Amino acid sequence: MNNTIVGAFSKKTEAEGAIRELLEVVGSSKNISYIYLDGIEGSQRRESSKSTKEQTSESVAGVMATKGAISGTGRVFVAGDLADVLGMNDTSSVMSDAVTAIIRRGLVGSLARFGVAREDAETYEERVRAGEILVVVQIDSKSKDPESIKEICRAYRGNEIRSYKS
Repeated sequence: MNNTIVGAFSKKTEAEGAIRELLEVVGSSKNISYIYLDGIEGSQRRESSKSTKEQTSESVAGVMATKGAISGTGRVFVAGDLADVLGMNDTSSVMSDAVTAIIRRGLVGSLARFGVAREDAETYEERVRAGEILVVVQIDSKSKDPESIKEICRAYRGNEIRSYKS
């Protein structure tokens, strides 16, 4: 049986730390997805004076293929299976504001495909809109313990960490 573990992180550095450790435990970037909005006033956006491009190149995006959509209000960055579910199949998508808005509205439905309960998906979407980074990890519960994944997320100050059977 597969499990999906989801957590939200207030700071980009904490999400990156968790993802790096999760990559070691899970063994494949194909099992880890993340999404965040850039260009909004979240605490993690004030962490560094470096440009988004510099931050992205130094971050986990160097390990995982990141797909981005640029809108008038900011950028949506997505990596992993979540990007495919949202329909961002190329590595540098530039989309109109309307399409980016659809992606933002479609997060609840996309998370449902990973087994996330609708109410929880709505909470996660609110957190992403508020500037947090959402990390989604898929594991085979026969080979990996969901609790160990949740512990890593907690160690990096993840919030709303939950496990779902899919």
